[in-house]
Amino acid sequence: MLPDLPWGQLLPAWGAITIGAMIQGTIGFGLALVAAPLLLLIAPDMIPGPMMFATFALTFLTWWRERWAVHWKDIPMALIGRITGTLLGTVAMATIPSELLISAMGLLIVFASIMSAKLPPFQPSNRIAIFAGVLSGVIGTMTAAGGPPMVLAFQHVSGPRLRATLGAIFSIGIIISLASLSLINRFGLKEALLGSSFIPPILLGYLLSGPLLPIINKNLFRRFALILAGSSGLFIVISSLSTWLGMRLP
Repeated sequence: MLPDLPWGQLLPAWGAITIGAMIQGTIGFGLALVAAPLLLLIAPDMIPGPMMFATFALTFLTWWRERWAVHWKDIPMALIGRITGTLLGTVAMATIPSELLISAMGLLIVFASIMSAKLPPFQPSNRIAIFAGVLSGVIGTMTAAGGPPMVLAFQHVSGPRLRATLGAIFSIGIIISLASLSLINRFGLKEALLGSSFIPPILLGYLLSGPLLPIINKNLFRRFALILAGSSGLFIVISSLSTWLGMRLP
């Protein structure tokens, strides 16, 4: 089942998803940042459920490729935060206008990205993992772009550990978020079929990411991750405020 789009829009969407999947397969996140802006313009119904459903294939494969590097001790606290954030995001979507809340969280990501560039190296503590998990759950459930908070929390670990651990966290988190969306009738068979149409370009991007892994050293990896996280937060702010203003202006 393909989205109801002309080929002139569908092909660029597939291209953006391929590039986003290649970036995420290399540094641990980035698919939503690259693909979501275009999808919000041409097919807003693809966000968040269908896009999240398709992304599961990428997060699972990213985890499986470097599963030897997973730090399982990092996962429980992050998942506690993710579950809490998912519930908060689901309640917000069902009961209150959520654009301003998302904007505030986007600003927090931008601020954290800037501050992270100046802070000394740190390891992801339980408190950091829980807080990042909450933000990831709220933003991921609302926008399908829950990666930046987790990347900021794990930015000083090795590339394989970050990619594999976040792949495991995101895989479980996506299942939780989709279940929550289904409870408020925001995800079902139709959304799953729409999301399935994006799995081939995601798989292509994943395959293209493999040869890039040996090229990215730790310093370049962290710098790229911070820039992408800050850009993602800025995009979240702009898109959510634009939506909020659009609903209120004549």
